[in-house]
Amino acid sequence: MKWGVESKERLENFLVELANLRVDYESVNRLLGKFPEFFPDPEEMDSKHLAELESLIGKKFMKMWDKQLGSVPRKEFLIWVLICSRDFQSAWDSPDLWTEVWRWVWLRAMVAKIAGVESDKNDPPPMSPFEASMLYFQQNIHSALHCGNPDCAAPYFFAKRKRQKYCSDSCAAYGQRQAKSRWWAEHGEEWRKKRRVKKTSQAKAKKKGKGNAKKR
Repeated sequence: MKWGVESKERLENFLVELANLRVDYESVNRLLGKFPEFFPDPEEMDSKHLAELESLIGKKFMKMWDKQLGSVPRKEFLIWVLICSRDFQSAWDSPDLWTEVWRWVWLRAMVAKIAGVESDKNDPPPMSPFEASMLYFQQNIHSALHCGNPDCAAPYFFAKRKRQKYCSDSCAAYGQRQAKSRWWAEHGEEWRKKRRVKKTSQAKAKKKGKGNAKKR
């Protein structure tokens, strides 16, 4: 499968960073600086698409993230990128295939609209890097996982191994601790009881052995 001008590694890195995007100016700006070709350039957007972007954001999202971003340039555009990130998270965490498809198709349509992409049903536009990333996500959805560690700071990742549940060794260590805790909760009392019985039996045997030695 050809992914336009993007390598699958770059597409995967973009998707992971988009899904794990934090709500702060540095994080959003870093994403745009690292992957500038995936989003339209706000400096080149015409008034029509800028108005659509502002309409899409609305008061709800401005109120939600205005204080967290602070006084920064291109705030509306940055908030729109955050909306894309949260919509993509929603697709990634979808409970079933139909919901996942619906959500990422909606996201693709939103980005295409803001980017001013024009096409018809018979002639699709050239594949943009963002479109390539969404297609890559669709074809690799089976390995797009949410880390099993609830405290993971970047929980969205692509699994590299079968049965992989955690994004890193440190998060896997959390899973091991949880498994041990569950085992102790389920079997700990029984294990301690057997251990006490064993110790008692050993003590009795030892005492009996000493008694037999004295008789001799």
